[in-house]
Amino acid sequence: MKHLFDSFIKPERTPTLEAVIQEAKDTYHGNLEAMVLQFYSSHPASALDALLGGEYSTVATATACYEYAINGRLPLANTLDEAESLSHDWKSLASLVLAARYGIEFFSPDVNDIGIGVPILLEQLIFHAILRAQLDLDTLPELDEDMLPSPLHGQKTGYLNLKEIAVLAQMHEKSVRNATQPTAPDRLHTRKEGTRTVVDSHEALRWLKGRRNFKPSILR
Repeated sequence: MKHLFDSFIKPERTPTLEAVIQEAKDTYHGNLEAMVLQFYSSHPASALDALLGGEYSTVATATACYEYAINGRLPLANTLDEAESLSHDWKSLASLVLAARYGIEFFSPDVNDIGIGVPILLEQLIFHAILRAQLDLDTLPELDEDMLPSPLHGQKTGYLNLKEIAVLAQMHEKSVRNATQPTAPDRLHTRKEGTRTVVDSHEALRWLKGRRNFKPSILR
């Protein structure tokens, strides 16, 4: 799933929870309005909203995604039923965000006479959360992947590239590249994976722990 969001990401972007919650509401309602326009529906978006049960689940999952991506906090599922429910919510958020980018971009919906923009913060957060899961799965041997939301599965690679590290650190990619220079204090050590420059996950975690905007994960 990571590749679906990669082209929209700016590593230095630092969303606040308040901005994420507002964008989650706007994206939910903007997508409904875009669907009405797309299908020439005779039903107003408010009717679809009532049928679907409102914005609550979208906002709650966006908040959980923020807590994991930015603050490293994620309550793990304890049973397969809990894992399935958690996965459903995260898949629903990812599906909404992917659909809303093009629905909102193509149909330019208004909500309460206010134009709605594409969900750049939610795209960033989902991508950020996927990277954190990749780092956690590589560096926490006790972590059971099945207890994570399913959009975060299959991320174990053993390394990250420089853009991905920049996202986790919420820094400009150029600053991360500068940190790989031999003269840099607290140098970030790289290696080659084919033609790509990568950083082993344990080295990435060591370096990230010294960055102001990175918090190590607390999974429980």
